[in-house]
Amino acid sequence: MEQVKGLQQVLEPVKDTVEGLFAQWITGQFNQSLTGLNFSKLRVIATHYMPYPSVPMSDLSWLEVPMFKNVRTIITDLDRGQEYWKHALKLGRVDVLKKVPNLKHMVFTTYVRFLKEGIQPELIEAFKYHGVQCHLFETLTSDEILKLDLELNGPMEISH
Repeated sequence: MEQVKGLQQVLEPVKDTVEGLFAQWITGQFNQSLTGLNFSKLRVIATHYMPYPSVPMSDLSWLEVPMFKNVRTIITDLDRGQEYWKHALKLGRVDVLKKVPNLKHMVFTTYVRFLKEGIQPELIEAFKYHGVQCHLFETLTSDEILKLDLELNGPMEISH
């Protein structure tokens, strides 16, 4: 997937008000000049696709940028995200999520008919080791995602 042209011109002026980013493929749509900016109120990122374990950025280095340092909740598809996260957490250093100190919740979403399959127990344990709780929900709208983050974390505390 290509980086979105003109995205920096749209997001840079509002970077201090953006609370959620929703992208098809979060690791491939933002360039370095954009990810180098501090988004002080960005609390949620939601992405449909995660990188395949064999491609660059299949580790968690994409998350260790200033843009994502305040993120508290990540939302991704269960079927597309579960294998990626399991692989990335295994590859990562012991402090792999240290540069994302506010990350507390990993929310996987799926269609209602797949909810009973659940999240793999070893993935839940891997996130728990890093202080991150896993959740599973039916597919959510962007409004439902922001509301869920507020329920899980409370109001955003702004760090300057």
